[in-house]
Amino acid sequence: MLNINDYRKIKSHSAFLILLGFYFNGIAQTNAQVPIVKLDSIVAAIEKNPRIQVYNERINSLNAYAKGARSWESPQISGGFWMTPYNRKDNPNMGMLMISGQQMIPNPGKLRAKENYMQGMSSTEGYMQNADRQDMIREAKSLYFDWAILKRKQKVLKESEDLLNLLIKTAEIEYTYNQQNLARIYKAKSELYQLNNNQSLIEQEIKQKNTELNILMNISRNFVFDVDTSYSFIPYETSQIDSVTILNSRSDIKQLNESIRIASLKQSLELSRRKPDFGIRYDHMYGFGNSANLFTVMGMVTIPIAPWAAKEYKANLAGLNFEKIMIKKQQEVIYNEVYGRLNSIKINLANKKRQLDLYDKSIIPALQKNYKSTLLSYQHREEDMFMVLDAWQALIMARTEYFDKVNEVLQLQIEYEREIEK
Repeated sequence: MLNINDYRKIKSHSAFLILLGFYFNGIAQTNAQVPIVKLDSIVAAIEKNPRIQVYNERINSLNAYAKGARSWESPQISGGFWMTPYNRKDNPNMGMLMISGQQMIPNPGKLRAKENYMQGMSSTEGYMQNADRQDMIREAKSLYFDWAILKRKQKVLKESEDLLNLLIKTAEIEYTYNQQNLARIYKAKSELYQLNNNQSLIEQEIKQKNTELNILMNISRNFVFDVDTSYSFIPYETSQIDSVTILNSRSDIKQLNESIRIASLKQSLELSRRKPDFGIRYDHMYGFGNSANLFTVMGMVTIPIAPWAAKEYKANLAGLNFEKIMIKKQQEVIYNEVYGRLNSIKINLANKKRQLDLYDKSIIPALQKNYKSTLLSYQHREEDMFMVLDAWQALIMARTEYFDKVNEVLQLQIEYEREIEK
């Protein structure tokens, strides 16, 4: 408990100016035992996440499959009796034991078309991998900036806690000397309890962000670190949006381009089915009794242009044409949606930055002056403690709202970068 001399010191003009300086400037406290991890390091760690690495293995598997595209059908070997009577006793010289070998030789054009098609399959996985990577990076950035803003709010609440504690001690001294109402003390304490509750909520949110970022980095869930609270605004609201930028940056559009190319490769594969395959067959026959040994050598060729054989690949060619048209329509839909979202983000960014400028240059300075004047009036017993608390609440609310809007701008920047995959 403070004595009357302490109370007089607190109520002095110089002491209140020191108090004001402490409140407005703040004292940064850091825990040197907790490492600060930069956002770039988190993004680099995401590359090692199995969710990203799985695409590499899928690409490797598709490339491995493509190596077998030029393989031939396995040869066929058969053996058995040929033109052998059931009753050989009556016909001892009839019948033969035959051994056969057959090999189909695929058309080289078919093998090339199949290999090109299978090699093209792996390219789409790379674009899918990049799209998934961008989603993870966007999530990491969002969590990181959320955490940074929570730290900023935490600092404001810590400054406010010190101020409230000092006000409560001052009010308790005044109450001792019958210069303060007990209700005012309870009012200040209730504000302090609410502030402590908000600090606890922020602390829980920070732990949650910590855990979620650990999961994205694929490291121990219990790893505790801190974030860099600095941030910067990028003038995306003034950037020019053109179709070339969107078409050349979006992984989903590139993937659809690759899908069109693969559909063309599939058409080439279907067209190659018109080409004939070749084969060779050799039979050797051992005659029974006095029968001579015989052999046959035959060449074979398929006739894929036969109407009953051509129906399937002709239907597939027509279907692939429709599929390519569908993919082009999908590209157009994605482009229009992305273009619209980017313009919407630019408008929101410009609006949010105007609001921030208003808070920074007008609202917060005015509330700081109001709070300072109210506090000084309270020092000279010209204002009630309730007025000080009301002015304090307005200032704290404005400062927290300011950081909320800062976070909104940072999140919009992340959305903009995600749309253009920067």
